[in-house]
Amino acid sequence: MSPSPTNNRRRKKGQPLRPEWISKPTPPAEPAGDILFLKPKGGDVFRRVREDGSEAEEFKFQRDASGKVTGFMHFSNPTFRLADEANVRQ
Repeated sequence: MSPSPTNNRRRKKGQPLRPEWISKPTPPAEPAGDILFLKPKGGDVFRRVREDGSEAEEFKFQRDASGKVTGFMHFSNPTFRLADEANVRQ
């Protein structure tokens, strides 16, 4: 009995990656379709607005001591601005 084609595509321990196993993100066909609309809720807290106009999850922007935005929290996951050298993780 010959092995199934599915088993032949699995990576075995120590085997190098083949190009067909690597997934690259592709840019969206319409970049404007990925824009999020945020509704201010006070201070640095915003809520995402769904297509039907209802409010969704919360985004909370973080600031440094000087008041400059350094990132945001979304679902308890921090996202940092990488444009500033001070925010790049070492």
